[in-house]
Amino acid sequence: MIRNGFLCHGKVDNMFKYQWLLSSLPQTGIDYSVYMKFNSVCQSPTLAPRKMELYYRTNAVYTDPSQQEAPLASKIRDVNEQVHFIKRGMSRLPQNILQIGSSDVFTLSQFKNAGVSKAMGIELSEAAIAIARRPYGVHAINTNIKTYQFADSFEQILTHVLEHLYEPQKLLQRCNQS
Repeated sequence: MIRNGFLCHGKVDNMFKYQWLLSSLPQTGIDYSVYMKFNSVCQSPTLAPRKMELYYRTNAVYTDPSQQEAPLASKIRDVNEQVHFIKRGMSRLPQNILQIGSSDVFTLSQFKNAGVSKAMGIELSEAAIAIARRPYGVHAINTNIKTYQFADSFEQILTHVLEHLYEPQKLLQRCNQS
C-alpha cells in the first residue's frame, strides 16, 4: 500500500527498506519514507490495515526477553532524556499524560517516577499489556486507539505511532477534542 504525506498528501521520499519477519504474516517488505515539506515519517509502502492491526495486536512486543523484560540501557537513557526534554520545554512536567502505543509502559513509569500524577497507556499488543502489568504498576488499556472513547482529558499525549497509522490526522483531531 503506497502512502503520501498525511498533512498535505504530497509525495514521500523513501529513506530505507526493511524486511519484517512477522510470525503471523509472511516475510513482508516495509519502507520508511519521509515527507520533506513537514519532516514527517511514515511507512510507505506498508501493510494493508487489517494485516498491520493483526501484527500489532498479536505480536508486537518491544521488551527484550533476554533482559528479563527489563529495558536496555539505551532505552532507559532515551526515555530519561524525553522526560527531561518535556520538563525543560514546559518548565514543569504535566500532571496527567496519555501514551498511545505504550508498549510495556516503561516510558510512562519513568514519567510517574519523575512526578507525573496520572499516567495511562493505550496499547494494541496483548503481549505488551501482559508485560506492563508485572513490573510497573501503570494503568494501560488493551485497545485500538481508533475505537477508544476518550473519557478523560490529558495535559500531554505521547505517541510514537503516527507513522504506522493510515490517517494520523484523524487521531490528532480526536486527541485535540478530548
